[in-house]
Amino acid sequence: MWYKNKALPFILGAVCMIVVYVSYNSAFISHQRNDAPEYMYGKATSRDGGTYDGFTTTNVFDLEGNSETIREELQQTLSTVKTRIKDVGKLLENRKTQLGIDDEMMKLALKHTTSVERLVQKFQEVLLTRRPFSISVVGGSISVGAGVGGTPGIYATTMGKYLQKMLGSDVTVENGAIGATNSYYYAYCFQTHCDVHEKDLLLWEFAHNDFGYEDGYLGQERLTRMILADLPNKPQLIYTNFLHGRQIHRYSCANSEKYGSTPLSEYYDVPSISMPDAVCKLVKEYKASDLLSENDGNHPGPKAHDMVAVFLTEFVKRVLEKTVERLQKRLDKAEPIVEYIEEGKPDLKSWDDDYLHQDTLPTVLFNTTAISHPQCWSQMKSEYRPSDGLLVPADKYGWKKYTLKNREDRTDEKMVWRTLQADAFIKFNLDIKPYREYNATIAITTITCERNKCGFAKIFLDNKYITNIDCINRYLVTVVHEVAFDVPPGRHVIKVVSQDFKGFNIASVSYAMQIPTEEL
Repeated sequence: MWYKNKALPFILGAVCMIVVYVSYNSAFISHQRNDAPEYMYGKATSRDGGTYDGFTTTNVFDLEGNSETIREELQQTLSTVKTRIKDVGKLLENRKTQLGIDDEMMKLALKHTTSVERLVQKFQEVLLTRRPFSISVVGGSISVGAGVGGTPGIYATTMGKYLQKMLGSDVTVENGAIGATNSYYYAYCFQTHCDVHEKDLLLWEFAHNDFGYEDGYLGQERLTRMILADLPNKPQLIYTNFLHGRQIHRYSCANSEKYGSTPLSEYYDVPSISMPDAVCKLVKEYKASDLLSENDGNHPGPKAHDMVAVFLTEFVKRVLEKTVERLQKRLDKAEPIVEYIEEGKPDLKSWDDDYLHQDTLPTVLFNTTAISHPQCWSQMKSEYRPSDGLLVPADKYGWKKYTLKNREDRTDEKMVWRTLQADAFIKFNLDIKPYREYNATIAITTITCERNKCGFAKIFLDNKYITNIDCINRYLVTVVHEVAFDVPPGRHVIKVVSQDFKGFNIASVSYAMQIPTEEL
C-alpha cells in the first residue's frame, strides 16, 4: 500500500514546506510591490492626542510602484497651495498700494532674511500632514496691542490670517508678550509665558524696549541662543523690528536694531524684518505721523501694524513658495519625500542637506557668558499664560501683591510683590536642579517706578549678604538683576530687604545654568 512507503511522508512534508515558502514569499513580494509604501491619506494622531488629515507611515515614501494615489493627492495639495499663494499675493499687492508700500520699502524691510531652513521644514510638515501651524509672540506693549485694541489688531494676528489663507490649515497665534519687558527678562522667563514645545514660528519684538538699555543687545543674544539651542521643537525665529513714537516724534529711525538685530541676524542666521529701514525716509520727511496710534499718539497704530504684517507675510510667502517648489521637484523626479512619520510628524531632515539643525551654536558674539535651561517664577501674566502669579514667598513681612494698572484694557498684567516701608523682608525658596556639571546664576526682576520714585534693597543668599539692587528709572520698565553667580545645585533661599520708604517691586525670581567659558 502507498502508506506503507516510509519515505513518502518525508517527501510529502518537504513538498508542503516548499509550497508554504513559495506562497509566503509570493505574498511578501506582492505586499512590497502593491501595498508599499504603507501610506494612507487619512487621519493621523497629533502630538496633543487629537487628529488631523495627513499621511501616516513607517516606510519610505518613494513614489514608485502602485503609489499613484499618494502622488496624485500630494500633487493636488501642492496645486491648491500654489493657487492660494497667488490669491494672497494679489491681496498683498492691493494692501501694499493702500498702505503706500513700494518695492524699495519692501526691499529695505526684507534685506536681512538669511537662512529659512527651519521654516521650510515646518511648512513641509504642514503640507504633508495638514496639521495646524503655530505662531508665538514675545515682545512688549507693541505686541500686546497697546494702541490697536489688543491681540486682534497686532501684526502677528494679521499675518497669521494671510498665512492660513495660503496653507489651508489652521494657524494659531499665541501672544506671550507683556508690556515694559525686554529680551533680558524673556531670556530667563520665556517658558513661563509661552509654550516651549509646539511652536513653529517665534516672532521677537523688542527693538524699542531693548533700546532703553545700553546693553540691550546682550539680552537679545541670550534670548536668541536659548531659542535656537534649548527649545525642543526647533522653531523658526524672526526678529520683528518696530519704530516707537518716542523716535518718530524726534524724526529719528533709531532703535536697538543697529546694535542688536542686524549683527545678530548675520551671526546666528536669523531673519530680521525692519520697519525702521522701510519707513525711515517718511520719518525724515515728517510724513510718519499716521503710523502712530490715535489712542495715545505714542505706540504704533493700525497702519504700522498692517505694514509690518505685510512685510512678514511677503517674507513667509516666499519661503512657502520655496517649500512647494522643493516638494514639486521631488514629486517630478519620484525622489523620497520622507523617511518616517512618528506620531504624525514627518522626519524631513534627511532630505534637506542644508537643513539648519542647530544643536550647537557658535561662540558668543557680544556676551562674555551664556546661560541655558532657565527656570522662572513670575508674578506677571501674558495673554497666553493668564494664570495666577507663580512667585510664592516662603516668608514675608511688609510686602503685598500689587498690580500696576495699564493705561488701557489689555490682556497682560504687570503684577508684583510690593513694599512701601523700610526693613520689610521677603524670602523665596529656590530648588536648583542639577544639569551636567554646571552651576547657576540667580536673577531678580524688578519693575521700576516712573520718575525715579522707587528705592533700594539688600539681597541675601542663604542668609549671607551678597549685593544691593535698585528699582529706579525714569520710566516704568522691567530690569533683570543678576545677583548671584556660581551657585551649586540644591535648595537655596533668596531674601530681599527694603532699605527705604520709597517702594520696591519684585516681578520674578529666576535662575539659569551657567555655561562654562571653555564651552562657549
